[in-house]
Amino acid sequence: MTLPVRSDGAYAVAGFTYVAERATAATARLGTARAELSLRAGQAGVYFPATGTGSAMTLTLADPSVDLCVTGVVLGIPAPNTTP
Repeated sequence: MTLPVRSDGAYAVAGFTYVAERATAATARLGTARAELSLRAGQAGVYFPATGTGSAMTLTLADPSVDLCVTGVVLGIPAPNTTP
């Protein structure tokens, strides 16, 4: 699965929200950065270090028969929560 993003390498964290019919492992790639992820069943989100550059994040599921719906993608730099 290919997810369009735009990264110039200035980001430290990537992530996505999803709905999965059952748990599976996945590999996320952004440029040369790679992360091995555990996806749980149901509605969830996952975040991981990402310092790669590129115009797409790719997800490869260990079990390609799992139905996975990605509902959002994010790239960013962690910051403390300032909400009182």
